[in-house]
Amino acid sequence: MPTVHTHYVTYVRGHRRRHAGAVAADIITPLNSTVTDPGTYQALASPFLPWTDSNGQQENVSFAFWSVTGSANGAFVTTSQSLAVNVDSSDVTATAWYLPPGTGPNGGPGIIIDAFDVNQGTFVDDDFVTVAPDGGLSFAANDDGWVPTTNAEDINAFNAIHAVPFTDWMVFAGTESVTNEDLSAAKATSAVAFAFYQSPAQPPIGHVVPPAESTWVSWGVMVDGGGPTGRGPVPPWNPYVRELAAGLALAEAGMLLRQGSRAAALRLAATQVRAAAASITEQMQKGGM
Repeated sequence: MPTVHTHYVTYVRGHRRRHAGAVAADIITPLNSTVTDPGTYQALASPFLPWTDSNGQQENVSFAFWSVTGSANGAFVTTSQSLAVNVDSSDVTATAWYLPPGTGPNGGPGIIIDAFDVNQGTFVDDDFVTVAPDGGLSFAANDDGWVPTTNAEDINAFNAIHAVPFTDWMVFAGTESVTNEDLSAAKATSAVAFAFYQSPAQPPIGHVVPPAESTWVSWGVMVDGGGPTGRGPVPPWNPYVRELAAGLALAEAGMLLRQGSRAAALRLAATQVRAAAASITEQMQKGGM
């Protein structure tokens, strides 16, 4: 049976970080789960997790995106905290990427940038941008992953790196605007933005999800009230089952946290499970009416 390797990691940066090797550090111990072949694996990423950096300082890191390789639907990324992966006979790696607070290598306002290969499920150190109008910033942008915003700058991603097409910019902190390959950085602003690449070319990251088989559904299903579909009837408590699964996933993730954070996560999970179970019970007692 296949195994899903789940990682919760923080994006580590520093001077010359893009050409210096590892850029990920485990926040909690990786989780290995066996999945009945074929099957579905679900996981939940907390919006924030505590992390102790290399200096021994604890800080909260914020969720950015999930990256998945080896799924039945191929490699993909999603910014949804709730993850569902179709698994066949191959092992799967699911990584939740988190961002630590802080500024770039030179301090001051600026844009932290990097390139992510969706097929590999990791950041890569290819040169991937040019900067305009101050073209002299291009070398440092590719080497350090940092563009200062002393003036407004346009950060233009290459349309491909190592023969893998550009997909989209995704801004995870800040409010910089994006038009195709162009990331517009306003004067004196700070942001974190990553350029995603995937082969074959995919829609923008906000829409990158595992492909789903199509079918028809009734209006009742569309409004979470249950009803007929092309694949059989859907009971009205299905939405609450998903809420129940989310609570159980949160509890599973909470058990991996440090003692100080574990109790709070488990209390939140218990509240979620109780609410979902109560809703399911109510719908069942109504007989689906």
